[in-house]
Amino acid sequence: AEGDQEARSKLIEHNLRLVAHIVKKFENTGEVTEDLISIGTIGLIKAIESYSRGKGTKHALCGPLCGK
Repeated sequence: AEGDQEARSKLIEHNLRLVAHIVKKFENTGEVTEDLISIGTIGLIKAIESYSRGKGTKHALCGPLCGK
């Protein structure tokens, strides 16, 4: 519904700093920063979309974003 889409957008927007923070850890690895941000953002979106409160999922954003 409309509220769900708005909540999804807010979650993405509010967690982009987390993506940037994780990307900073890879600054001197030779990886292209823009590519890492894109990959991290996709991981963030997948984590948000796959989160299910009823399944007892904890820290839904951590796994996909921190998985290296």
